[in-house]
Amino acid sequence: MTISSFSYPASFLGNRGWKILHTVGMYYLWLVFIVSFSKRLTESIVIYLPFVSLLIVAISLKARRCTIALRLIVPLLLTSSLKTN
Repeated sequence: MTISSFSYPASFLGNRGWKILHTVGMYYLWLVFIVSFSKRLTESIVIYLPFVSLLIVAISLKARRCTIALRLIVPLLLTSSLKTN
């Protein structure tokens, strides 16, 4: 993801490819942190529970925001594509 953040390598991916790479990459990083912190909950719940909770809340809010956006955008796309046909 770091390499593709520069303009020259990003031009090979294109706008859509860049967005997909960075979205999937961030979800993967969130998942890695959730799994690694969850494994350590047995060692010290006081230290790791806030981090795990925060990560789960953040990913839930992001998923909810994406779901709401899709519910708003998809009908608009469908009606605009029907008008052009």
